[in-house]
Amino acid sequence: EGNSNNAAEGSYYTGVPSGANLANSNNNAGHGHAVFADYYEGIYVGYKWFETADAEGFWNSDPYNGYENVVAYPFGYGLSYTTFKWDMKSVGGTSFKANEELNIVVEVTNTGEVAGRDVVELYLTAPYTKGGIEKSSVKLVGFQKTDVLVPGESRTYTIPVNTHDFMSFDCYDANNNGHTGYELDKGDYVIKALTDAHNLRPGSSNNSCTYRLSDTINVDEDDKTGHEVKPLFTGDEA
Repeated sequence: EGNSNNAAEGSYYTGVPSGANLANSNNNAGHGHAVFADYYEGIYVGYKWFETADAEGFWNSDPYNGYENVVAYPFGYGLSYTTFKWDMKSVGGTSFKANEELNIVVEVTNTGEVAGRDVVELYLTAPYTKGGIEKSSVKLVGFQKTDVLVPGESRTYTIPVNTHDFMSFDCYDANNNGHTGYELDKGDYVIKALTDAHNLRPGSSNNSCTYRLSDTINVDEDDKTGHEVKPLFTGDEA
């Protein structure tokens, strides 16, 4: 019976990294074989896994044969009785600092025939180097629900985004810069206005903006408390 349950759970969680915790020998916990389940997971949880796997082409092969056969409703998905158009008006510059608040200005227009509300979702794609710091292909960094807009009405919304959410935690010095902890890798940071974690708003223009960081920034202090931030379970001091 134990083997049957393992097989079933393993099948159900196929393609999900953290599913291995439910489909391996850890399932024996509590059944006389072990006293605990060693659950572990990385950054690829929920939509971050499904979207990153798609960006890497993982869903293109058997037995998946396409993202649409794996994900029915992407994270952030929603429906409306009307339609909308978005236009990103202002991004407040092209560079940034650690723990800086950016203001993304988006104009939302009701292009349908009935009144309705919409939600603008902002997702970040950070620079990634293969073999470097692990990052998901997209990350939700801001959102704004609109007022009720009548047909033809447009309103402009300012959505705050904090660059603290752009950081990645490098506990093994994956980018070989001699630093472990929170970092902002140099490169292009792209913010996209999406209807969910996967799709652009149809018929919209100016859906993205790019910020460029010329040099990597190492962040060693918590911006709220001023306390030192460093890895506790990796490295020589672990």
